[in-house]
Amino acid sequence: VLLPFQDIQELHLSRNGIFAWTEAEGSMKLSSSLTKLETLDLSNNYLSSNIIQQLTGFHSLRNLSLSKNQIEGHVQQIDFDAISRSLKELDLSYNDISSFAGEYTAKTSETKAVKLSTTYLRKLELLDLSGNAELGNKIIPNVSWLPSLK
Repeated sequence: VLLPFQDIQELHLSRNGIFAWTEAEGSMKLSSSLTKLETLDLSNNYLSSNIIQQLTGFHSLRNLSLSKNQIEGHVQQIDFDAISRSLKELDLSYNDISSFAGEYTAKTSETKAVKLSTTYLRKLELLDLSGNAELGNKIIPNVSWLPSLK
């Protein structure tokens, strides 16, 4: 469907009632077709937690918005490099995420922001930001949204 638009840099699919991200059997993977895609907005749809593992191989992707979907409960491993080594911002805000599991790898990733506002991480007790020298003293100024943080 998007093959004629191989040079597209921004794709905004917000508010389209999308329930799943599937690729037709035998077809070319979408990420290998949209090699210049820098922004993918899938916000305000009905996507579930498995969308994070399905969106891989977008080598030029810098901004990915998955806010206001149905990503809920336990979110498994996020490999930022698998999504895109160029990823600067991942927006997961306004979902019902209660916890994260597994490793979150980003060996060569350029990721600068992961937005989690109004997610349900109220029981989070540990927020480990070690190994992030660039944060310096810019640590989160207001953690009142994390009442269980010790």
